[in-house]
Amino acid sequence: MVEYHKLTIPRKEPLKHIHAYSAGIMDGEGSFTVSYSPRWKAFIGDIGFAMTKPEIVNLFHQLYGGHISHSVPKNPKHAEVYRWRIHSIEKRKKFILAILPYLILKREQALLFLKFVDLPRNWATEERMKIVEEFHRLNKRGRSLTTNMSNTEQSVKIESDLIGDYENDLQVTEASITI
Repeated sequence: MVEYHKLTIPRKEPLKHIHAYSAGIMDGEGSFTVSYSPRWKAFIGDIGFAMTKPEIVNLFHQLYGGHISHSVPKNPKHAEVYRWRIHSIEKRKKFILAILPYLILKREQALLFLKFVDLPRNWATEERMKIVEEFHRLNKRGRSLTTNMSNTEQSVKIESDLIGDYENDLQVTEASITI
């Protein structure tokens, strides 16, 4: 039996900092996906991430609900994997809206996922297929980053700073989200 560890969040920690941290985890380790299963003739949405340590997985479970799974690999050289997934449509929407102001890399996927869950369940098949195709494009593996500094001398290259306060710059509500 696996013992799950709980992390204690300091009471003074503002909720926006916790949501910003959660957005960082999703940007780095998480996924937002929508696919179509011909076998089940159904569209499937998924939000979650996997890690080899349980602490962050459990923190997400405490904060946002969802489900935790744990797998032990057959090969002893491989690490155990802890997965967090969120299934409820309402919890998915609340989660995305909480972290959306802080997402950087997966912001477009999160917005597209919100559009997907807002479509009527039993129809809008053509619109759902467009969303699936867009997810395939957004989540395509391989090189995706480009730079406009390829001809710049090495000593001149600097890393950009992220500037601004997303919370004050961007007010996100379900009504304001458009793709």
